[in-house]
Amino acid sequence: MREIEFVPEWYTSTQRKRRLLKLQLACTVVLFLSLGAWWVAHTHAIEQGQIVLQQRQAELEASSNRVRERQEQDRLRAQYQLQEKVATSLGLQIESSRLLKLLEESLPKEASLLEMSIQTIERTIPVAQSASLLRSSRAKPEIERRLDVRFKGVCPTPTGIAVLLENLRRTGLVQDLVLEYARDRVDGDYLMHEFSLRFEMQLGVVGGES
Repeated sequence: MREIEFVPEWYTSTQRKRRLLKLQLACTVVLFLSLGAWWVAHTHAIEQGQIVLQQRQAELEASSNRVRERQEQDRLRAQYQLQEKVATSLGLQIESSRLLKLLEESLPKEASLLEMSIQTIERTIPVAQSASLLRSSRAKPEIERRLDVRFKGVCPTPTGIAVLLENLRRTGLVQDLVLEYARDRVDGDYLMHEFSLRFEMQLGVVGGES
């Protein structure tokens, strides 16, 4: 027996189109929500990337500054070492000129220089006294260079010898100043006072941190 359909065909078709339209609308909403979420995540990732890039640029700039500072330190160290080599190569000649000028300015006018001996002394600075050795275990031992000076002279009065000693002390350039002896000396018909002095002059420090 054939069933009779009371719902018109156009109504069934309209209902089907409505369901399809709702499905399309739901898909569209889901698509827009997905695009929105992707855009927010993408924007956040870009911002984070810019922050990281700025941090890397700051680190690179700081590293470049450290490299430039190290290069400047190396340049100054090389310049200092070159000056040390030049001073060492010239050696006693320069130091003797300084010493003669020192004695010329310190000797009283009535005093006379009889003889003089000069010797360069090198001493290794103890570890406890060397700051660079404490800073770095790879540092080279530091060598202290000194000029050991002995000279004899004559002066009419003992006061002149005392003036000479005081003048040398006031220069601040001599160390371990010692009057080895002072005695009478007859020179023709004149009574003079012969004396012998010894002191050291520091020339500088060689070696240190490389």
